[in-house]
Amino acid sequence: TITNVFGSRIAEFVGGYGTNVLEPTKEMKLQVFELTRDATLAQIFAGFKKDLNQLYLSQNQIVSFIVHHRKWLRDDEYCTSFLFKANEKFFVAQTFCRADRRWVSVVELDDAVIRSAKNQDWFVVPKI
Repeated sequence: TITNVFGSRIAEFVGGYGTNVLEPTKEMKLQVFELTRDATLAQIFAGFKKDLNQLYLSQNQIVSFIVHHRKWLRDDEYCTSFLFKANEKFFVAQTFCRADRRWVSVVELDDAVIRSAKNQDWFVVPKI
């Protein structure tokens, strides 16, 4: 389960954004991309040249990916990120894994922090 993977900190992601993580969603093919240029989250997702409504995953799809595709989560203190939408607003769920702990943080898409390409963070989006 997701709690087995990320412990109690997952509650912020699962229940904190006004969406129901248990809602069934369609299965889709996904792609994982590595950050190659310094950019904000908004710049990163704009770089896919698709409408954001074509790039986000449901919380259920994100949880399923985390549980069933562990090998695609960065495990070296850097993050794997997922765009999601709640209450008509876009957010990014960022998963972090270290030998001693795992956690998820959530930031708004318009967060101004520049992500460094040297971290080689991964971004998971629907296959485009």
